[in-house]
Amino acid sequence: MRNLFILFSLILVLATSALNAQNRVLYQKVIQADSMNKNQIYNAVQVWFASTYGKADEAIQMSDKETGIVIGKGVFEYSYKGLSYKCYSGYVEYEIKVEIKDTRYRVQLTNFEHTVDIGKDSKCSLGLLKSSEMYTDKGMSKKYHNRVWDDLKMKTKEYSEQIFLSIQNQTSKPKDTDW
Repeated sequence: MRNLFILFSLILVLATSALNAQNRVLYQKVIQADSMNKNQIYNAVQVWFASTYGKADEAIQMSDKETGIVIGKGVFEYSYKGLSYKCYSGYVEYEIKVEIKDTRYRVQLTNFEHTVDIGKDSKCSLGLLKSSEMYTDKGMSKKYHNRVWDDLKMKTKEYSEQIFLSIQNQTSKPKDTDW
């Protein structure tokens, strides 16, 4: 009986973890780079990381030329208009993963996490963004939380589109070899 309880508990924990992982906000795009091979795309992605994030060695968490995978961390500032929403000002951190093959690559942005500026009420930090319609249906701040929740998802989507366009522009630039 004890073993059955342990097995049931393990299944419940694994199912909950899988469900939470599936609910995370994820934006991805496959980008064609018809005239480039895997190594050329990899090098262009490295240049893009350095020019986009300043110090590529701080932004890149993992980079493997052989497998064609680059994983990094990024952050952008967040604010919501209105005096009542000032406590939500802060940052959205995210993970970016680029998987590279000959003539194409996939860019994924996920694990968006909202944090507030130091000194602000931690109750205004909404944490990991998920695909759920509402942040909460309880509490005195639910109206504010839910408005910011919707705005965060909209702004992360817009930001992701800017990232896709930026990295695509980097890999579509003509290569000047005679400088």
